[in-house]
Amino acid sequence: MLVSPAMAVGPTRRRREEPDLLGAAREVLTEGGPHGLTIRSIAERAGCSTMPIYRRFGSKLGVIDALYREGFDRVLREFESVEATDDPLFDLAALCHVYRATVLGNRAHYLVMFGRAVPDFEPGEESRRRAGLVISEIAAVCERASERGALRRQSPESLARLVFGLCHGLVSLELEGLGGDQCEDHYELAVASMLRGLAPER
Repeated sequence: MLVSPAMAVGPTRRRREEPDLLGAAREVLTEGGPHGLTIRSIAERAGCSTMPIYRRFGSKLGVIDALYREGFDRVLREFESVEATDDPLFDLAALCHVYRATVLGNRAHYLVMFGRAVPDFEPGEESRRRAGLVISEIAAVCERASERGALRRQSPESLARLVFGLCHGLVSLELEGLGGDQCEDHYELAVASMLRGLAPER
């Protein structure tokens, strides 16, 4: 049976024309914030009806959950780009700075991830697992630093939460416009001071 060119490219063309629903949601979120994110606004941006969105995500909260997970996945992807060196403290500081840069580049996601911008949203089990991997990645570097005597002997998870807490707090202040006009310098100083404070007592 001969296959016409139209038949051969038909499925591919259909796949290419499928609306990027999460991309549309991301754009709406970035431009209008969480309050502007509705099923209808996503459909209008994607150029489709609301049905594909309901089929894929189930509801607006399903869209929020996907964006929540995407935000943490972006942080993890950037963490993975940090190559390990022989100096675990340098690597830990690098993760701190990568975290700040990633958040500042994805401000709208951050509101969904931490801002409780959608009061009735609760992340799903897989989304919570992905979020927990951020702490796990930091903890792995903390453990390596402790084993080399660069950080105090303490639970790696506990150390990771201290590190993450400082980074998260400073970035949150910066996003709220409360960090002053030297946010980057203050962030670098705070990270360096924290790591010195977590060094083992001599």
